[in-house]
Amino acid sequence: MDQLKFVEVLKATLDPVQNKQANEHLEQVHKIIGFAPELLKIVMLADVPLPVRQAGAVYLKNEIGRHWPPPSEDEAKPGEPVEYSIHEQDKGLIRNSLIEAIAASPEVIRTQLAMCFHTIIRFDFPGKWPDIVDKIGVYLENPDVSFWPGTLLALYQLCKGFDRKLALRFKRGDERKPFLDGMKRLLPLLFQRCVELQAQSLNQDIVLIQKQILKIFHSLIEFSLPVAVVTIPELTRYGLPKKCSKEYNHIASWHIKTFPPTVIQVLFKFLEAHSMKIYVSQRVLQGVLNYLTIALMSPTCYKMLKPHIPSLLEKTIFPIMCFSEKDERTMKEDPIELIKQKYDVLEGLMSAELAATTFLEKGCKLRKDFLDKAMFLASKVLTDPGAAFNTKDGALHMVGAVSKTLMKKEPYKSQLEALLVANLIPAFDSPCGLLRARANWVVQRFASLPFKSDNGENLKRIVLLILRSLLSDPELPVKVESAMAIQEILSNHDEGMRLLEPQIQEIVMEILKVMRETKNDELTNVLQHIVRVYSKQLGPIVSQIINHLAQTFIELVGTKSTDDESLAYDKSDENAIAAMGIITTMDDIAEVFEEEPEIMATIEPILLNVISHIFSNSILDLYEEAFTLAGTLTTERVSEDCWKLFEMIYQVFERDGSDYFEEMMTALYHFITVNTDGFLANNDRVLALFNICKKILTSNQGEDMECHAAKLLEIILLNCKGRIDACVPVFVELALSRLMCQEIVTSELRTMCIQVVIAAILYNPVWVLGDVLLNVRLPPPSNVVPAGYALEKFIAQWMHDIDCFLGIHDRKTSILGICAMMSLDPQTRPACLSNYADAFLPSLVVLFDGIKRAYEARAAERSDEEDESGDSDTDSKGELGSDEEEEHLDATVKPVLARRKMNSDTLETDDDDDDDDSDYAPDEDFADLEMYSTVIDDDETGLDEFAIFKEVMSMMPMRDPGWYESLTSKLEKKQMESIQAVGVLADQRKAAAESKKIEKSGGYKFTQQTVPSSFNFGGPN
Repeated sequence: MDQLKFVEVLKATLDPVQNKQANEHLEQVHKIIGFAPELLKIVMLADVPLPVRQAGAVYLKNEIGRHWPPPSEDEAKPGEPVEYSIHEQDKGLIRNSLIEAIAASPEVIRTQLAMCFHTIIRFDFPGKWPDIVDKIGVYLENPDVSFWPGTLLALYQLCKGFDRKLALRFKRGDERKPFLDGMKRLLPLLFQRCVELQAQSLNQDIVLIQKQILKIFHSLIEFSLPVAVVTIPELTRYGLPKKCSKEYNHIASWHIKTFPPTVIQVLFKFLEAHSMKIYVSQRVLQGVLNYLTIALMSPTCYKMLKPHIPSLLEKTIFPIMCFSEKDERTMKEDPIELIKQKYDVLEGLMSAELAATTFLEKGCKLRKDFLDKAMFLASKVLTDPGAAFNTKDGALHMVGAVSKTLMKKEPYKSQLEALLVANLIPAFDSPCGLLRARANWVVQRFASLPFKSDNGENLKRIVLLILRSLLSDPELPVKVESAMAIQEILSNHDEGMRLLEPQIQEIVMEILKVMRETKNDELTNVLQHIVRVYSKQLGPIVSQIINHLAQTFIELVGTKSTDDESLAYDKSDENAIAAMGIITTMDDIAEVFEEEPEIMATIEPILLNVISHIFSNSILDLYEEAFTLAGTLTTERVSEDCWKLFEMIYQVFERDGSDYFEEMMTALYHFITVNTDGFLANNDRVLALFNICKKILTSNQGEDMECHAAKLLEIILLNCKGRIDACVPVFVELALSRLMCQEIVTSELRTMCIQVVIAAILYNPVWVLGDVLLNVRLPPPSNVVPAGYALEKFIAQWMHDIDCFLGIHDRKTSILGICAMMSLDPQTRPACLSNYADAFLPSLVVLFDGIKRAYEARAAERSDEEDESGDSDTDSKGELGSDEEEEHLDATVKPVLARRKMNSDTLETDDDDDDDDSDYAPDEDFADLEMYSTVIDDDETGLDEFAIFKEVMSMMPMRDPGWYESLTSKLEKKQMESIQAVGVLADQRKAAAESKKIEKSGGYKFTQQTVPSSFNFGGPN
């Protein structure tokens, strides 16, 4: 393209009238070789107007961002062209010119070119661009300062790529070496430039260059310390010998003796200036105090700090912890803003007050004499009758900040109650609202104190003062802190629960009122706690509570206006957090009363309206909470109105995609299992769930999500047995298509697809095995195979993956499925089952061995819960991972399968697959599927797999001796013993179940027959 014409096209992109046509022209020519280098030349032409150059730089940035990555032939679909990538010749030209362009360009161009540079180094450094550091060094060595800002920006992008975004690429030593070698040469040069700039008169440009150099150094050492390059580590990560890795010990020891003395002296100058009322920003104060907090951990540094501790506490820490004039003014003019500031997490991270509090806490905890000095200062202020309100506040703040240490150390521990009574109780009557709020905050900090003096009268006085603060105080910050104090008192004192009970309804309604006024998310936690503690007392007003919360929620999120489809809701606003807290509180309240049908009937319409509001207004940020609430609403009952919720959920799935499918899962599960009759009353409901599962299983949504979809199909088949005949073939076809026609990485998805077909077999073994599976239609190329192929391949895959079935339900389903196949009459048994007869019983041995261990693990976990041991770790010998269980897989199973192995690329599984699966051991997401129980999982009404297996094996020798011979002919001695042991265990389980029934009916306890706590199926009987 002619250069002048190119410039005119870029100029046209800035014209609203010509913009579309110009961009279309660029889109047509951008693949021509030489386009990108020519664009870079134009960007660097000084005689081209700057806006045109900037437009060219932006287009170049986008072009490189989209088309610099090399094409991925693996991702290209058959018959489609490989995705376009910038020609290698053009890439070389750009690499040769880019550093110079960045160094010589003005700032508005430089920023865009730096992004180009960042993209290129992701793919080309160091392999295709090994001399990049040398080129940067050339411009840093140039005495012309005008080249430095751009060159330093490029180096900063390189360092960022090294330690943060591209960390994985740089783990190999050979890829790190070019960068580290270059930085070893450049760091002394950067230091030299910094020193030279300090000698010059300061101006904005020089300060920005110095800042960029420091950013480069920080980026270099932020996540790892290249000891071959850098010998000056930062204190917090590499400067403390006992806190850093062994490889940095020698550096840390040298550093702690060399740098902190000078650094601490400089920091003291900042604190001295602050104490003299010279302005020091909050951010600087925070950084200084954070450094000193780390220094407290080092004995060497503390020796330097120790003489200054009294002065530091009195002149710096204490003034910061007192409320300021600004706080007092905000309290009067905008108390809600004061509350927001106090509970703003991000603001707290930058707060000097938080840094001072942390310094005080750490010092009192780590250094013996520190606590004495701090308490001396606080006591001096508290006992001064003429002390100002803000100093009283600071003293109480100091005492509360070190509450944990005070409650552990004598002599303070034994004197705390008297100290609080003498100094805290008067603060509740102070005319200063900020001091009254501080008094309630201190109660929160010391709520776990026993309060044993005067027969608990001190506790009673404090509780009544807190109650007065909430119900009668005119200041909102006081009410918020008193509500928090009530939560802490309820968590620590039964007597406090009794004292608050008479007015608990009034307390709750006041908290609701304060929540609406302040939009404070912390109050939702208080309300949740109170409802759980006083559920019986609050039952009569639950509908009022929910209604109040719902109104507040609608106010927070707003509604769509008639002339504007957008919602008056900003997810970055504090309204978002408050709205999430409120809907979570409503869900928590519904969960408390879910077994109270009368109460649920009154609050259900309100909650449904809230969910409808979220879905109809597409408030995506609240979808997760809305689906959780939907699951809670349907836990015990599914009313007619709730079926409207089912329709809403389906519409959300269709409209907003499958991103929230896993969140929907619990509610969908309840619709199927809690009200199965209602679910089947309308065929569209079954069709809707099938469409959801089909979309998930056919659109590459990720195997975790696909596992959930397959689980939903299995649940429908097991819970609707005999009532959805028309659905069974399409369910089976969908599961087999995913199993046989697409790649599956994880064993979890393989077994879930298999379980869908097993559930269909359990639905009607004769029909599914003899008809459905023989005639199933699969997508091309599988549909060209002979009849019965799908059935035989399915059995082969099932038997091969038998050791991948984990947990109780999965193993139980597989056991019942194999038993169903073994019990078929000769007339209805598919011929291909004979090919796998000698694999059935060895597979069952593996399954029974695993399910026995799983039952033991569950029993141990339940026992721990009943004993309230608080130890959440279950017996590790219970349920094993697939790699561990493979050791228990009998040696005769896989040889049988190997003989039956058929030539199929889609289902072929070799030893490498087992190695791959080790990378996909069951995690929490897959294990969560066990929580969705079905009719076969009920301990009382469900099927007993041990008894069913014994019955099948007992009847078979008489009913079908030839089949029995096929099943048992190749069993080894240990396998026969294990099968006999299963029969014995079946009798013991039956006896234990009968004993439990008699015990429940009031009869005797059958104690002679019990299930043994341990049993080895592989050992002698």
